[in-house]
Amino acid sequence: MFGSKIFPKIGWENLWIVQTLEERRFLFCMGFYLIGNMLRHKLMTTGAFEIYFDDKLVYSKLHSDIQLSHELIDSLCKMYKIY
Repeated sequence: MFGSKIFPKIGWENLWIVQTLEERRFLFCMGFYLIGNMLRHKLMTTGAFEIYFDDKLVYSKLHSDIQLSHELIDSLCKMYKIY
């Protein structure tokens, strides 16, 4: 990890959290993965998913009742000239 090398270069001591993350990297990665999946599942099942562009509501699962797909994302990107 970068933290053990960056902090001494700027004159700081290594933080305990950096050392703990380096020692238990696999456990933290698995934990973040599992928590992320649980959050994603919770958000997608409630329908609480919205996309805003320049403070304007572009897509809302609650209002449109249309499941978000790659085709819908592509059409929204083309409509707002994102790519």
